Amino acid sequence: MRIFKRVSQSVSFGFESLLDSLENQEAVARATIREVEAGAGRVRVRRQAIERELAGLGARGAELAREAELWKERATRLAADTETALECLRRRKLALAEQQALEGRAEAQRALLQQIRGDEHAIAAKLGELRQREAALVSREALAGAEAAAGGLAGVDGVFDRWEARVQASGASAASSAGPAPADAFERGLSEQEERAALLAELAALSAREVSS
Repeated sequence: MRIFKRVSQSVSFGFESLLDSLENQEAVARATIREVEAGAGRVRVRRQAIERELAGLGARGAELAREAELWKERATRLAADTETALECLRRRKLALAEQQALEGRAEAQRALLQQIRGDEHAIAAKLGELRQREAALVSREALAGAEAAAGGLAGVDGVFDRWEARVQASGASAASSAGPAPADAFERGLSEQEERAALLAELAALSAREVSS
């Protein structure tokens, strides 16, 4: 966990430095997340390097195993030539010793790789947690800002209410100044009939007075 500890210390130092120089908490949080991401990148690079080294050690170990087997086969085949057979066995022994050393080195690297993978998972989990908290706090801050803005704009409704009342008053005044509304066709027809009847009655009266005179 040493790599993870170094990443944590680096994040802590960077966080405290930012707290001293910044008041924008959102910027501080994002800078912290970037620092953790950078640490995750360094751990990933280290893990990939060890994986490549292990692959190389495995390939070299397999090659040494083949060499040891070949020297053994030669020593057996050339047993009649004692000096040659002994040299073949010495070279087989060197190949086996190198193979054993490589296996010990590979074992140590596999243990380190397991530790680094644990650190990598821990950093990834922490990074996911930080991102979730950032998103939640950004949403909560935006909501709080919207609520504060809504509270500050409460008086605006009164402005629009007064405007609407003035428009309604203007409409009522215009309607009253325009005089009575014009009669519809049915009412006009009755008025014309009544006027005609009155005129006919007046004409009849004049005619009667003229005859009597």
